[in-house]
Amino acid sequence: MAGKRSRDPAMGIWQGSITDKKFGGNGMKTKITELLQIEAPIIQGGMAWVAEHSLAAAVSAAGGLGIIGAANAPADWVRDEIRKAREITDRPIGVNVMLMNPNAPEVAQVVIEEGVPIVTTGAGNPGKFIPMW
Repeated sequence: MAGKRSRDPAMGIWQGSITDKKFGGNGMKTKITELLQIEAPIIQGGMAWVAEHSLAAAVSAAGGLGIIGAANAPADWVRDEIRKAREITDRPIGVNVMLMNPNAPEVAQVVIEEGVPIVTTGAGNPGKFIPMW
């Protein structure tokens, strides 16, 4: 979408890249942008109940890394949010897994099943999940 930017009225978000020179971007490349396959070294936090699919998809569509905050949600909600985000953008999206969530093992499995390339964690030790991710 480089060089193109348009507003998607249905989603209320801007489509286009934050690194497009036309829109003030500088096409910044760093080790992080290469590792995460994003255009700008901007990583949106996985804020519980705020970082849902539309925010994460908007950040990713713009060239950063959007992250869905799983909070204490059930695994099916997280799966739905991942799929809704992918309807908006084909760019990388991550999921933040709150490890104190009693549903954390099921959410961790959803992340694998849905092929989420980037996982962040909080509120606990992710050690037991690392081998599966």
